[in-house]
Amino acid sequence: KQGCFSPLPASISSGKDKEKGRKMAVSSPLQRLLDSSQRGVGLVILNQPLAPHVFSLVWNAASVVVCADGGANRLYDLLDETARSKHLPQYIVGDLDSARSEVLDFYCSLGTVLVKRSSQDDTDLEKCLNFMLIEKAEELELETILVLDSLGDRFDHVMGNINALFRFTKRPCHVVLVSASSYVLLLPAGTNTLLFSPFDGPSCGLIPLSGPTRVVTTGLKWDLDGSRPLAFGSLVSTSNAFNRAATDAAHPAPAPA
Repeated sequence: KQGCFSPLPASISSGKDKEKGRKMAVSSPLQRLLDSSQRGVGLVILNQPLAPHVFSLVWNAASVVVCADGGANRLYDLLDETARSKHLPQYIVGDLDSARSEVLDFYCSLGTVLVKRSSQDDTDLEKCLNFMLIEKAEELELETILVLDSLGDRFDHVMGNINALFRFTKRPCHVVLVSASSYVLLLPAGTNTLLFSPFDGPSCGLIPLSGPTRVVTTGLKWDLDGSRPLAFGSLVSTSNAFNRAATDAAHPAPAPA
């Protein structure tokens, strides 16, 4: 079963017995933001209010930026006239009914490519992910896609964004929903190792979005031993935290010279 992750540095095993041998190491997605030499980071800007401090952080890490239709308005309105010309999305994707005409004209005049996708069965985020991970997969070579701000004030939109994670979970790219205070990603069945960055936690949660899931963890304040499956209507591991003290003890910092 899939799980849902908010930041923690832990070893997490989940799924059916036959899948226990499957291993996947996952470093914290936000750790990549600390290293300016990293490549393969995509940024999707949705039609939601942008937190300036988070925007600055993720923008500097992104190798490609895609606005999801009305997300172009959000980017345009966030910045002053001088900054706008220095923060250009490579693509604007969607049915293009939400982006204002003057915004589209501005970005197009500076080289942004409009990608019209009119399907009413896909959300704007799904259209962006399909474009980045299928249509342009070989060209972009993305390892991580950060979706900003994807945990906004409408619950149906949030659930739609989480559904997009499920639709693209088999792609060799980590898609991460990011807001000003948290982020969410899916963990596949098997063993996952997650390393925290200075941006992470300590609060975290493990949410069984796809049904009852047996989970064993190490490195959390309240570790799970797998004796009781995580399930809605039963146990859900919210308000957990990673155990920074235990992790620091296991990986002590080098002694000063």
